[in-house]
Amino acid sequence: MDFRSISDIYKAPALGSRYIALSDIEPLLRDAKGEVSVFGESVEKRPLYQYRIGHGPFRILMWSQMHGNESTATRALFDLFAFLESDQKTANDWLERFTFCFVPMLNPDGALRYTRENANGVDLNRDFVQLTQPESTALFQLFEDFHPNFCFNLHDQRSIFGVGDTGMPASISLLAPAFNAEREVNQTRGLAIKVAVAINTFLQDS
Repeated sequence: MDFRSISDIYKAPALGSRYIALSDIEPLLRDAKGEVSVFGESVEKRPLYQYRIGHGPFRILMWSQMHGNESTATRALFDLFAFLESDQKTANDWLERFTFCFVPMLNPDGALRYTRENANGVDLNRDFVQLTQPESTALFQLFEDFHPNFCFNLHDQRSIFGVGDTGMPASISLLAPAFNAEREVNQTRGLAIKVAVAINTFLQDS
């Protein structure tokens, strides 16, 4: 499959800017063919939306804009939504194999301010253990309710990061975070590493 040509077809033209706020994505969510619902709210009472599509046995949870100033993955998700809602055979195959749950904007208060942190000045990516913020607790509850097989925490990456010593910028970076200071590999992290390797192999061969 020519994913480059597909990416040119299934674009969300309303999201051309890097400054993406909740008001930019709400009209797109209203037109979505999948199941859209509110699963929580931000510090400033903005809704947190989830978008579900597919009916397969393998469940995947993805969330974007945990950091309000990192909107690249939000645009990518809406492109993906357009593809999944199409009549492409590959899209239909994916919907048969997977059930997707997407959170296109976890930090709408930070997105409005274009800041990394939420309205309380907390980095949500450092709040997974303590769960002090409403966005964090809502995501944790969604995780508990959805029971995903895999989760993808989507972020931007500064252009200074490259591919080894090649001088080429990294288009996609995949991280399987360690669960302890010793950076040991347990079963969960080992599986995440295998997924990262499989994704890289597929992209390199495509």
